[in-house]
Amino acid sequence: MSSYVDGPVASAALRLFCFHHAGGGSALFRGWRRALGPHVAVVPVLLPGRERRAGEPRFTDLAALVADLDAALGEQLAAPHAFFGHSMGALIAYRLACRRRAAGAALPRALVVSAYPAPHLPAPLPPGAGDARALVQLLTGVGGLPPEVLERTHGQEDLLAVVRDDLRLCADRPDGVERALE
Repeated sequence: MSSYVDGPVASAALRLFCFHHAGGGSALFRGWRRALGPHVAVVPVLLPGRERRAGEPRFTDLAALVADLDAALGEQLAAPHAFFGHSMGALIAYRLACRRRAAGAALPRALVVSAYPAPHLPAPLPPGAGDARALVQLLTGVGGLPPEVLERTHGQEDLLAVVRDDLRLCADRPDGVERALE
């Protein structure tokens, strides 16, 4: 099993690979397994640097992350599958689909995205957002995290480091990507 996959992958007619938002983790999708039933195997994807993978280095280069995901998930993507990505996860899912198309690999049956602008538009948030205080204000202002979470001092540095790296990842949008699926 890939280190990206959070939990066992059930046998089903379709695997739904779910990519989380910036600063988040795969826990967001765990409840979906029961909700979608036996015909869809929900496969939460957990990026390095969070939850059980907290000790692993995080990616800040989108192309490197997508290449690593493609290699790690390769065998699992041979079966019928779909991608769902929320916010940063939408960008990752889209870029993974683009990479697979360019390589002539099996494509997802569907690419479902939410809360992220189209690939030809600028990234929605700045890559660094300044110091910790500025980043907290930015996250609170866009509703990215509840103020009570950001007001806690325990673990805040770790959380902000993950968010900061994820924002760098989202800012990595080379020219020509928006035309990859045309």
